[in-house]
Amino acid sequence: MPTEAPSKIDTSFKSDSALPTSCTLNMPLLLLLKGQPGSGKSTLGRHLARRLSIPLIDKDDARDCFQALALANQHIDWNQLSYDVIFSIAESQLANGLGLILDCPLARHSLFVRAAALAEKVCQAILPLRRASMAR
Repeated sequence: MPTEAPSKIDTSFKSDSALPTSCTLNMPLLLLLKGQPGSGKSTLGRHLARRLSIPLIDKDDARDCFQALALANQHIDWNQLSYDVIFSIAESQLANGLGLILDCPLARHSLFVRAAALAEKVCQAILPLRRASMAR
């Protein structure tokens, strides 16, 4: 797993009136929604998924699938397994040319590095979007 964030960051997207899509970028779009629990990632993700017509992959959905197993298998890091599942799904979707939104806290730097490496591998660029720039 990479230890540093990729250096290929595209900051040319400045429009406040339109969100980039896979079509306008000419590559699969990977939007990473990073933030603390309760900060609005899921609400924003659902809105963007509908507006951009791309799937939303939520780490909580993966984690919730493991809840019944978690009590009987406490030695397994279910949180990490949830990240592994969503990153695997994201990589498959992106490799097939499909954009997606990934909703997860990315609280540990290593998880952001993993997501950035995936974006560079499949999408070839990282577009930093700030929530304030989308408010209209």
